Amino acid sequence: MWEKSHKSTKIRVSSVYYSRGSGGAWGHPVLACAYAGYLNPKLEVEVRETWLRYRSGDASLADEILQRAAPEANEWAGTRALARATRNGYTSALKSHGVDRPIDFAVCTNETYLSLFDGDAKTLKRNRNLPKSANLRDAMTTPELTYVMAAESLASERIDEMECDGAQECRTATRKSASYIRQAIESDRADRQRQKQLF
Repeated sequence: MWEKSHKSTKIRVSSVYYSRGSGGAWGHPVLACAYAGYLNPKLEVEVRETWLRYRSGDASLADEILQRAAPEANEWAGTRALARATRNGYTSALKSHGVDRPIDFAVCTNETYLSLFDGDAKTLKRNRNLPKSANLRDAMTTPELTYVMAAESLASERIDEMECDGAQECRTATRKSASYIRQAIESDRADRQRQKQLF
C-alpha cells in the first residue's frame, strides 16, 4: 500500500481509491470514514473516538467487542491475553538470567514448541500455512495456548529457582519444564482412553 524510499514516502493513488470502467469502485477505509464524516458528522466522531481508544490501548474497547462475540471467541481471547502476560513474565526471566540476543529468545521459545508440538516455530507455521511474519500464537487453539502458557510459567519458575545463567541453561530449563507439561498431557489422554475401554 505504501511505497517507501530513503528520500521520501510516496502514496500511490490506486492504494487510496480506484474505479472500474465496468462499474464498481473501491476506497481506502480511512478515506471512506472521511467521506462518511462528510455525510454524517456523528459517525465521524464515533469512528475517530474508537480509533483513539484503540491507539491508546483502551482494554474496555476489547471488552465491548467481546460482549458481542461468541462464547468460544471470548474464551480464546481471554486465554490469549493470559498467555501474553505469561509470555512477558517468561521473557523477563530470560532477560534477568543473561539472555539478551533475539536469536536466543527464539531458540528458548522453540524448546517449548518442540517439546509440546514436535516442531519449531518455522515448522509449525509452515504446517498451518501461515506466512513467515505471522504470530504463531494468534493461530493456536485455546488448548494449545493453555499448554504453552503452563510450560512458560513453569520454565520461569525453574529458571529463577535454579539460578540459570545464560542462554544454554535457560534453554535446558525451558525444555525440561515443557517436557513435563507434555508428559502430563499424554498421561491424561492415555488415562481417558483406558477409561473409555472399560465401558
